Amino acid sequence: ILPLDLPDNYEDVVLEMTYDDGYVAYLNGHEIGRSANMERAGSPPKFNYVVPNNHEIDEGVDAIDLRRWSSIINPPPALNTLAIQGHNGSRNSTDFSIRPRVVAEVTSREVSLSRIR
Repeated sequence: ILPLDLPDNYEDVVLEMTYDDGYVAYLNGHEIGRSANMERAGSPPKFNYVVPNNHEIDEGVDAIDLRRWSSIINPPPALNTLAIQGHNGSRNSTDFSIRPRVVAEVTSREVSLSRIR
């Protein structure tokens, strides 16, 4: 769980997810996206759900447009909470990665929002 400090003058805010093997993303307690291989995992998926199809870290990035979720984004100075539930392709897998990155366009320039309190 990461506190997310969003600027008040953002134009675009995107959550970029790089992962191995699957994930479900939540913003302020609401599900905002999941990897395609988690579609049949239930809501919310059980903590020990095994992803049926592996996804390697180098197979691309999922982009979740957070503007779609503007009704649940807290305006500054309040924080927003981003939680990622990660899942692996097998119980004895030797690799697992979840790399969330929030990118915002603020006043026509792109900045990475990685400030964690």
